[in-house]
Amino acid sequence: MATSRRADMFTADGKPSDDDPRENGPRLGDERSTLVEALRCQRLTLEMKCEGLDADAMARRAVEPSTMSLLGIVRHLAEGERGTFRVMMAGQDVPRLYCSDTDRDGDFDGAVAD
Repeated sequence: MATSRRADMFTADGKPSDDDPRENGPRLGDERSTLVEALRCQRLTLEMKCEGLDADAMARRAVEPSTMSLLGIVRHLAEGERGTFRVMMAGQDVPRLYCSDTDRDGDFDGAVAD
């Protein structure tokens, strides 16, 4: 039975990669270190999925009628991190990037190739 690391499922061929940048950080530590490493790993995974894609490919919907696209995911995560770190944690009064009270899915709905 072959053994694999969880991150291997994100490589192009599903085989272990010695140069996978997500495998180099600390696995355990204080809360801040753990959060920073988890965010780094998730961001790198998304970056790897988007690497080499043009605007049309980034904005392409996964399956119609869904508005899910890689660009939508990038926008959604940016909106979420902004809300968590700037609004909730830092107490800043900053406007939303893509969503509004009238368009709660603006991060996905507005994700179109420029």
